[in-house]
Order: sequence, then structure tokens, then C-alpha cells
Amino acid sequence: MMITKGLCFLLSAMVALTSAQKFKPNVPRFMYTPTHPAVDNSTYANIEYAVATHMHLDWENITFFNGEANATTIFGSVSTDFNIIQDTDVIVLDTWNLMIYNVTQGIGLAKTATEQGKRYKDVHGDNSVLRPLSWKVWHDETLPEMTYGALTVPLPFTYPAGSVVTLTIVYSTESDAEAIGWLNPGQAGESGQNCNYVYSQSEDINGRSMIPMQDTPAIRVTYGSCIVVESGYNVFMSANRTTFVNLPDYPGFEQVCFQQSNRVVPYQIAFVMGNFSMFPMDSTNTTVLFAPPSLMNSAKIEFASLPTMFSLTQQYVGVFYPYSQYFLVVMPTAYPFAGMANPMLNLISATTIVGDKSQLYVVMNNLAQ
Repeated sequence: MMITKGLCFLLSAMVALTSAQKFKPNVPRFMYTPTHPAVDNSTYANIEYAVATHMHLDWENITFFNGEANATTIFGSVSTDFNIIQDTDVIVLDTWNLMIYNVTQGIGLAKTATEQGKRYKDVHGDNSVLRPLSWKVWHDETLPEMTYGALTVPLPFTYPAGSVVTLTIVYSTESDAEAIGWLNPGQAGESGQNCNYVYSQSEDINGRSMIPMQDTPAIRVTYGSCIVVESGYNVFMSANRTTFVNLPDYPGFEQVCFQQSNRVVPYQIAFVMGNFSMFPMDSTNTTVLFAPPSLMNSAKIEFASLPTMFSLTQQYVGVFYPYSQYFLVVMPTAYPFAGMANPMLNLISATTIVGDKSQLYVVMNNLAQ
């Protein structure tokens, strides 16, 4: 994805000017009007005061084409660690038509079907307590009603520079989320396969419709995730898969977890899910090809030179690929994009399979990004 939102910037750490802050009631400060930071006029996140460093997703339910309205939604939570760089009593995140259920601070128990959670350190008070917080979704009244806006979360303290704050947000996406594409079995074109496909596409500000985040290239985060999926589906992310477990209490479902230890821009948190066959392109499993079963044989031929080009590209630019693997995922024929480049995960259109290997340049262009 091309970074067009802003140039590199330097966040200077501020010396804490106050000692331990006295607790004060969490009075909603909803008169606060989000503004764009100086470095990026496409985000409302107050990155000049609080910067996300790590995010953890727990997606408990992915609903495909359910009910008369063909509802397609993701339900779960995101826990985010923020470094406070200037004294602040509010955190503002970008959002776009998300359904927010609650916001908490402290442990960060984002329960999944396995009721697993993550512990986070709260810099104030008892870290065994999950503190509920007030929140409000703000929209710019000069923009269309359902357009993007900001999630404003007042904090119970004025946190000094150097503090760490963790927020957990339980939310769900809407069926028309700009960042998420859904393909039903008829659209997927897989003969005899009753399988849905879902994928993310967060260009250019679409990521905030999938996750409440600081949607800007001005910051970098590490991230982890745990996704509950229906058995028979493959799910991949722009991260390393760490665990895969069956859920005995929920027959027919599995939990897949991922971890990305390299720092990436938040909108490069990407995923794809569907029915894919796998083919290792080299002996070390560095480059791996995934494709719907009906496309795999032709894809193997079309992209046979990928490992060679992968190696030559690194030598030519003098920069080695910083991730452990490169996943090339050929999408079903109804996939409406030429491709989407993310760390480790490159989605590519089936129209690149033309039979003469000439479209490998499209893959290399995405890889170079």
C-alpha cells in the first residue's frame, strides 16, 4: 500500500511534569472536539499525546451472509497499549461506522470463545480491576452522516508523559464496512465448494472501518490476534501463525492465533479467509502459494519463478525481506482488485493467471511495496 498520508516525523518524549495524579471521577469530557494532528490531516487520533505501540485482536465471531439482510459482520475486541508522550486525559481513535459496545481500561480481558484473555499493567491502582470507561463516537457535522469520525475516550486521570495506558474496545463491524470484502459461494466460482471468502483492504483510510485505531502512517505497532473460525476455512494474516487449536466446547470451530513482532502501520493489519490449497514454492517454505483448489495448478505454473525473483529483488535493492515468510494468495475470480500488498501477505487477482508467466511483475510490484 502506498503511504500517501504524511511524511516521517519525530515524536519527542516529554519529561513528566507531575507526580502521581490524584484520582478524579471519570466525568465525560464530550465537549472535546477532535482535530487533525499537524503531521496528518486524514486522522483524528491525538497522536501528539498518545501513541499506540501494540494491538491485540480477539475476533470471536465472523458472520457470513446471515438472515434476510445477508448480514456480514465481525464481532470481537481490540486491546491497544498507548505510550503517553504529552500529559493527556483523553485518547482519540479513528472509527468508521463501527458498533462500539464498551470500552475498558486495565487487565484488558477480551474474552473469546475459549474465555482466554490478556493481562495488561495499569499504571494506576489495582491492576486486577477492569475499569469501565465512558466513550463517544464523534462525527464531523460538515461531513455525511455515516462517514468516518472519531472514538473519544476520556481517561479517569491526567496521565503524565511516560505513562502507559491500555484500552480494550468491544465492537462489531457493519455489513458495509469499507475495509472488508465478502464473497459468497456463487461469487467465488468454486465448483462443488460451498465456501465463503472474506478479505481486508484497508487502503486508504478504510482500516478504521474494521478496527478502531490510530489510522495513520505516522506510527508503527506490533500486533497479535486470535480468530475463531469455522472448521474447514483457512485464515491468514500479515503476521506469523503461532497456535491453532480445536474448541471442544464449540464443535465445528477452531481458534487460530497470530503474532507480528515487526512494527507495521496499523492499517497493514490484514487478513483473508476462505478455502485455499497450499503449495510451498521453495525448499525452505519462505515463499508459499495459496489459491482456491480450482486455480492452484495454473497458479503454480504462472508463478513458478517467484522464488528466483524474490531472491534477485533482495540482492538488487540491497535490502533483505524482514519477515519470516511471504504468502502469495491468489483470490477467487470475483476479487475486485489487482492486488493488495501487506507485510507477509500479498493478495492477487486471478486475472494475473494468463498462461505465459508474464504477470509475475504484478506480484513483484506488490512485494516491492
